[in-house]
Amino acid sequence: MTTSSPLFDINALDAEHQQKFQTVYNELKSNHESYLQYKLNLQLKNKVNTEEEENEWCYELHRFLCARKWNVTHTIKSIREMIQWRIDNHVDSILEHEPMILRMDIMRKMAPSAHHGYTRADRPLYMEKSGLIHVDKLLNQFTSEEMIQCHIYWLDVFKQKKLKIFKPID
Repeated sequence: MTTSSPLFDINALDAEHQQKFQTVYNELKSNHESYLQYKLNLQLKNKVNTEEEENEWCYELHRFLCARKWNVTHTIKSIREMIQWRIDNHVDSILEHEPMILRMDIMRKMAPSAHHGYTRADRPLYMEKSGLIHVDKLLNQFTSEEMIQCHIYWLDVFKQKKLKIFKPID
């Protein structure tokens, strides 16, 4: 298996957490398969690697379980909502959506910012030049929905940058 992130190791979890992880994994298996099929059907330039997706899915489940203090019911509900949100907001195609790319070019001119490398913990470092933001122009140029889409775009850019350095997002 060739993956950009280290393989998820369920054995690193204690027995109770392994059992909860497996419960969530099995409960969401059909949701994940249909979501993966949705992503494959998008026909993106950057093809979906199913092995990498499976590995990232395991990290995602673990991250959600930790965030919900290992509450299986809340985790399952949250992940289903997240999958639907990603579909509704076209998150998986946003980086290749031409009108979005053009919108981001305009946004960068009105709200200058930059990716400035990585922190010591290998997290992407984003710098926003707040004093140079043209708020009036932004509010006149973009709807609130478009600004939300720009924010989603940035989040996905940084997720991709994190994966390029072979580290899953915690």
